[in-house]
Amino acid sequence: EIPKNKQHEFAKKILDQVHNVLFQVASESFHVSISIGGTYWEKGNRIDDTIKRADIALYEAKHNGKNRYYAYSGKEWAG
Repeated sequence: EIPKNKQHEFAKKILDQVHNVLFQVASESFHVSISIGGTYWEKGNRIDDTIKRADIALYEAKHNGKNRYYAYSGKEWAG
């Protein structure tokens, strides 16, 4: 489990590690990027609601550009 105050740092490491991989196909080379949406399940939350919040965060990250991370708690955004 990742503490809430470390979530952004953890996601940033994943974003950087994926982006630092150089792919080569034939004579072309390129980097890829990913978008990450995150949230936390808390006691009393339905799993469907937790997944929906993560999905909303993912689409918010994608909407704001490549190689982004957004966390959604229902009250605030972090990215």
